[in-house]
Amino acid sequence: MDKNTLFAFLLIGALLVLININSAKIKEKQAAEQANAPANTEQAAELNGEIDNTNTNNTSSNIGGSLAAKQGEGREITIENDDLKITFNSKGGKIAQAEVKGFQSYNKEPLELVNGNSNSFDYVIPMKFADALGSQNISTQDFVFDIKESSQNKVVFSLDLNGQGSIEQEYRLSDSQYEIDYDFRLIGLDDEIANDAQIQLNWKSILQQQEKSGDDEKNLSSIYYREKEENATYLTQTGNQSEILTNQLEWIGFKQKFFNQTLTAKDGFNGANLLTITPDKAQEDNIKSLTANTSFAYRSTSNFSYPMNWYIGPNKYSLLSAKDNGMEKMVNLGWGIFGMVNRWVIIPMFDVLGKFISNYGIVILVLTLLIKLALSPLTYKSYVSMAKMQVLKPEIDEIKKKHPDDPGQQQAETMKLYSSAGASPLSGCLPNLLQLPILIAMYNFFPAALELRQEAFLWADDLSTYDSILDLPFSIPAYGAHVSLFTILSGLAMVLSAKINAQMSAGSDNPAMKYLPYIMPLFLILIFNSFSSALTYYFFLSNLITFGQQQVIKRFFIDEDKIRAEMEENKKKPKKKSSFQARMEEAMRQQQMMQQQREQQNKK
Repeated sequence: MDKNTLFAFLLIGALLVLININSAKIKEKQAAEQANAPANTEQAAELNGEIDNTNTNNTSSNIGGSLAAKQGEGREITIENDDLKITFNSKGGKIAQAEVKGFQSYNKEPLELVNGNSNSFDYVIPMKFADALGSQNISTQDFVFDIKESSQNKVVFSLDLNGQGSIEQEYRLSDSQYEIDYDFRLIGLDDEIANDAQIQLNWKSILQQQEKSGDDEKNLSSIYYREKEENATYLTQTGNQSEILTNQLEWIGFKQKFFNQTLTAKDGFNGANLLTITPDKAQEDNIKSLTANTSFAYRSTSNFSYPMNWYIGPNKYSLLSAKDNGMEKMVNLGWGIFGMVNRWVIIPMFDVLGKFISNYGIVILVLTLLIKLALSPLTYKSYVSMAKMQVLKPEIDEIKKKHPDDPGQQQAETMKLYSSAGASPLSGCLPNLLQLPILIAMYNFFPAALELRQEAFLWADDLSTYDSILDLPFSIPAYGAHVSLFTILSGLAMVLSAKINAQMSAGSDNPAMKYLPYIMPLFLILIFNSFSSALTYYFFLSNLITFGQQQVIKRFFIDEDKIRAEMEENKKKPKKKSSFQARMEEAMRQQQMMQQQREQQNKK
């Protein structure tokens, strides 16, 4: 063997020795890490308040160990139908995104009611044993679920608890509509969860701006809910509010101006802690932060199922009222008679017109014409009453000249004149009061009509919100930072109609009354500048049509000479005083006597 060969063998032997020594050190290090790993994991969890070390020898420790392996990043999966596209995250098995098809946000992007981290949905499940992961509680949002089953319109998430049982969540979409059937299941956990234990459900959503007017949307967003055998109601929409409910709830809904996401439980929820918070101005895209913490009871069984239903879609009255559970309350149609007018008159007319007319500006025009036509008998009576007052105006002026310093006597003789002529100043007001429910009903209807959302007409790009012909570089208090042309036109039409009414009425000696036709329209322009352009457009049309009706009635239906002749005949007829009229005259007589007594005392 030569020197080179011997050197080669010695070098190989040295390398083998070094490799064996290094391998031994690696094995010792791995063994030490494995021995310390449970203690380190437990210590870390203990520091985070996630685990209790008081009892370590039962089946729940196996569950805890399996859940530790289920932490990490989740994966997304999407199901959809004709109306909804729902994306889930397997971490927590929750809805991560919910897109409502056929609608766009104000900036022309897909409309997503749920968007990533803006929504949290978590179950807290109490376990019997103190060493179950999470200080006896399993929080589903912390763990990655397996996708047990999936198809185009169905997905099932499952969280295996190391063979001790599992937690499942199943979501099912129908072919259309905005509903998701949802089942929460606990399988094989009857030995792990106490009977009647309360399973906590914590739901929070930060609503994103979907409409052109963020301020308007803030004031129309809140938490709605319905207690069992009660009417649906809601937390304040214009500020922050917290509410603790102890009665059973049928459903809880997070409502925005035109959309909502609502969770309904077949067996109800056991009360709730509700909270609404309006973010500060720095968070411009956030409308409201809504939180609902509720619970339901666990029934000890090997296959516990709690069926629920999601509605994620528009606040369309016909869709929500068809549910027959009070969700239509989210569409604000007004209270009492005003809501009845909308439900039974305005909405049916509007829906029928919408089927035949594609432009909603024309729909509003036709609807206004039909309403004014239906109310024309009242308009006619009001105008006839004003014509009578106009005919009597010279005689009223004579009474005022006859008793310039005696208002009581003026009033007494004026009332006597009205009675003998068969006229009354109230008869002109009553027809207008009868029209008031229609006006207030429309005030509620137009801002809530989903059909008008993002519908353009003339210069208005969205009839559901304000129109603007000029955006100002600053904001005027009580007015805003834009100029609404429909609001200005409404004010001008109101001035025109009011001036005609003033000419027809008997008038007043009060100089301030001369400015009344201008004061009210000015307030309308200031206050209504940020209102729905459909509403201000309706007011403009209504006042314009009223002016036209007045001109037609005056020209073709009112004969002042005939009215004067009729009132002269009425003066000749004996009048039987009603008890009300007698009381009024007696009250006036008493007032005159008191006034005369005061005047005599002042002279002394």
